[in-house]
Amino acid sequence: MFSFITKLFQLRSEKTNVFAKFEYALRDYNSRAFITRKFGANDINFVAVDFETTGLDPKRDNIISMGFCPVKKGAIRLSECVYVLVKSNLELCSENVAIHGLTDDVIEFGLSPEQALIKFMDQTIGKVVIAHHHKIELGFIQNLAQTVTGCRLPLFFVDTLRFAERQLRKKNREISSAELRLFNLRNEMGLPGYRAHNALEDAIATAELFLAQKASLRRPESQIRLADLAFFKDMPRTFKRK
Repeated sequence: MFSFITKLFQLRSEKTNVFAKFEYALRDYNSRAFITRKFGANDINFVAVDFETTGLDPKRDNIISMGFCPVKKGAIRLSECVYVLVKSNLELCSENVAIHGLTDDVIEFGLSPEQALIKFMDQTIGKVVIAHHHKIELGFIQNLAQTVTGCRLPLFFVDTLRFAERQLRKKNREISSAELRLFNLRNEMGLPGYRAHNALEDAIATAELFLAQKASLRRPESQIRLADLAFFKDMPRTFKRK
């Protein structure tokens, strides 16, 4: 009997300290994952998210900065915006630095990847993430979650690029990739120019585009559902709703 109990404690201790630290946070995050495409846009909080990375491959590259811009009750909450730097074990190349302006000595003072994941979870729990081409943010954050905890997160997105693409396809014409860039879509919607490749500024720019796109539906807020806003979800196969 005692040897059995000892073995249980040994098995429990074999979990990494990192996973033990995340265990409660993961349970809490999963418990709030009940969002469906039928939810009204007024019934949920959103947060626009953007990452700057060392490259475009989530399996090889790292997140080096994160920007979060909350959207509540149809309004951007600038006072609640968050910007963080993230440490990377990859040396930044000159091409990277030329794009986002971040250097090795700057991100050295950023959050650890584990801390960055906690920050992401804290900012997005119970919310729908607004992203421009959501597969980029999705790939990087799920790879980070898998690396740190061994688990993927249940995530919900509205994608401003896919919304624009869907609306343009209704006009039965070819669409160029340039048309779907954040800067060009903002210009088309009459939104002001902005400085690209800063995670927070890009997040704010995406949030503004989202609100303009939602308004373009020309319906009362109470009649707009997530399904009308290019809604996507990524649910881990092992996820079980209690």
